[in-house]
Amino acid sequence: MTINWDAQTTDRQNQAVSWFEKLRDDICAEFEKIEDELVGGPHGDLPAGKFERTPWTKPPADQLPPNAPRLTGGGVMSIMRGRVFEQVGVN
Repeated sequence: MTINWDAQTTDRQNQAVSWFEKLRDDICAEFEKIEDELVGGPHGDLPAGKFERTPWTKPPADQLPPNAPRLTGGGVMSIMRGRVFEQVGVN
């Protein structure tokens, strides 16, 4: 099977990447807003949680064991530990 990557396909891929990155950022912003708005409660004196973002990539195929799946990709792992949410992740 041969895949023909043309400019239109690449443009659509870039649009999809941008859309998912914005969705991730919007979800993280809403979780942080909930943390910021907490008043009182048993953990109200703790600082509001903020997401820590860590970029990641899958290793190149030549660095994998011989029978491992040849997957590619990566992204940004977003983890928050807060006063409302003990731990929440958005990838």
